[in-house]
Amino acid sequence: MREFRNCICCIRSYLIGALLVVMAGATSAAAQSTLEPATLRLGWTYIGGFSPLYLGVEKGFFREQGIDLKIQEGKGTVPSAATVANGSDDFGYFDIGSVSLLIDKGLGLRGIAQIRQKTSAAYISMKSSGIDRPERIINHSVALTPGASTTQLFAGFVAATALDISKIKQEGLDPSIFVKALIAGQVDAILSYYDSSGLAIENQGYAINTLLFADYGVNILDYGIATSVNMMSKKPDLVRRFVTAAVKSFTYGSEHVDEAVQAGKVRFPEFDTKLAARQLEFQKTLYGDSVKQGKPIGRIETDVWQRSLNVLNKYSGLKNTDPAAYFTNDFIVIPRS
Repeated sequence: MREFRNCICCIRSYLIGALLVVMAGATSAAAQSTLEPATLRLGWTYIGGFSPLYLGVEKGFFREQGIDLKIQEGKGTVPSAATVANGSDDFGYFDIGSVSLLIDKGLGLRGIAQIRQKTSAAYISMKSSGIDRPERIINHSVALTPGASTTQLFAGFVAATALDISKIKQEGLDPSIFVKALIAGQVDAILSYYDSSGLAIENQGYAINTLLFADYGVNILDYGIATSVNMMSKKPDLVRRFVTAAVKSFTYGSEHVDEAVQAGKVRFPEFDTKLAARQLEFQKTLYGDSVKQGKPIGRIETDVWQRSLNVLNKYSGLKNTDPAAYFTNDFIVIPRS
């Protein structure tokens, strides 16, 4: 009889255990089903500055906010902005300065978290060229992409430094070959971004000179997170949750560079981790004064936007210089002190 009761107890314990496993699986499945799918379209292919977003997915920061996020690479700011504006993608992370020109012409986008508040656009030359200050640019060739934001900023840089642009030889090239053309000596300089092209050249062992346009008063906003006006109107809660997760991702990733770089390495094993780490370390210098003052990464002051719009108005033909038409801080939660 005792053996029979023991057997019954064993069966009961087994059934209870099995039931708990089934319930746990059902709970997990239910939790997964409640996640809201969302896409984030990048402005370009992977660089180290994007790694905090991949780390945020890996750490579960977006799942904490009920979001199942899919990050997708881009082929340039303009096409990425278009897919976000038309609803093909939910959010975008790209060059907000360039997008401002599109918003000015009616594109239904708004900036919702401005990550990089200083541009890394620059005139980059090899150290051996001796072009270490603006006046030495004269009579040298520079590779550029007609109509690109770097080209427009260069016009402002030339004006701000009182150079004669007619004495600068401009070579229209595809940006994908800029670095090779510069290293090979086909051009004396390139117009590009320091943390992508400049650091990539240095990572190959070459010494360069870098003239950052922002250091000469020609600064526009760089990479930031944007969404469509339609998304802001119809799904404000999703936008707020997404921004919360994105800000947490950049904050954590900036404090744990190696961890962020490894998260990127999992998805892009061919990308050099040393270069990615340098890119992310440099990106931290672009976060803005508001971050230095204790505000969350992504929050931007109106006067910073205003200065960016003024530069675009002066050198790129932007008409509407009212910051309210381009961004909002409404979706960024300020932590309680």
